[in-house]
Amino acid sequence: GWSIILRQPIYKALEPIEKLHETFIIIGSIFTLINIFIIFLISKEFSKPIEKLVKIANSIEKGNENIEFNVSSKISEISLLSNSLKAMLDSLIFKRHQLEDINLTLEQKVQYRTKELEKLNEDLKLFARKDALTGLNNRLASNERLKEEFLKMKRSKIQYSVALIDIDFFKKINDSFGHDAGDLVIKLITKTISDMLPQDAIFARIGGEEFVAVCKKPSKEDAIGLFEKIREKISMLKVDYNSS
Repeated sequence: GWSIILRQPIYKALEPIEKLHETFIIIGSIFTLINIFIIFLISKEFSKPIEKLVKIANSIEKGNENIEFNVSSKISEISLLSNSLKAMLDSLIFKRHQLEDINLTLEQKVQYRTKELEKLNEDLKLFARKDALTGLNNRLASNERLKEEFLKMKRSKIQYSVALIDIDFFKKINDSFGHDAGDLVIKLITKTISDMLPQDAIFARIGGEEFVAVCKKPSKEDAIGLFEKIREKISMLKVDYNSS
């Protein structure tokens, strides 16, 4: 029935617990440091490729097309994001080139249409002053030219001879043989007169069968002689026409 009683200070009794507590603190601190290091490595694995992607995106925004997608990562999401960004850039470049081609084509078409319109305008101006059947100047063009020549005449005192030419009985030709025959007669007479007039003469069709000729002649007799020869030449013309 004997009992043994041992007495010791309380710090001695709690010393193992204190040591165990210190051991836990040390181990916990080590684990915490290890975890922090692991988290740092993981965050570095995340942040570096993301920073590269951000730089690439900024470069794309500035319009740079020559970009190398050298972003490598073991994280599948980042690799997927990099591939998506590259595909987006390729698509943007392709569409921009398409737009440039379209704009170039449109500019070429506009230039071509502008040249066509300019030519049409020139043709219209020419058509407005030319007789469609004979190619001679019409009344409008002949009036403008006559004004210019008369002003020159006043300044230089050069004499001009003016002849009004009318085809006699022309209506009978149209009524008997048709307008095609009449057109053929007008063309033949026009060529005959043009060949006999001087090169610097003005010759225009001012109506259906009416013409005007202006040329420089030193005397009234010379002018009458010229136009009389023209009249005789026309009177001897023969026109071959087949209505069929």
